[in-house]
Amino acid sequence: MSIWRVLLAIIVSSVAIVPIYLVFLIFTGELDNMLLMVVLVAALGVTSIAVLFVGLPVHMILVRLDRVKSLNYAIAGFVVPVIVTLAFQPFGNDGLKWIAIQSVFLGILGVLIALIFWKVVTYETAK
Repeated sequence: MSIWRVLLAIIVSSVAIVPIYLVFLIFTGELDNMLLMVVLVAALGVTSIAVLFVGLPVHMILVRLDRVKSLNYAIAGFVVPVIVTLAFQPFGNDGLKWIAIQSVFLGILGVLIALIFWKVVTYETAK
């Protein structure tokens, strides 16, 4: 894997949150939200930071352990956002039900972003 492939994976997986989130908003009917641009920019920023400071080290560990499989990336992509959401409650002090829903939703987004990263970084050697 070249450094250019890793750099491309970081960029593509970070930017991918915007269309993924827009699709989610289509199904929830929230596309007319007046804060849509603010939310999208915030999501892009948070995703970029997460990919750089969590996703990249996880990728390096998986490469070192020779465990570059989609399932490993998906597991890490789900577990990390769930732990962060449960520990820090970034959306406020909600009830347990809403925290669980937020955790699962962010975990699903994390899986999608992690699999996009995996696909880009292993495109030539995917098994």
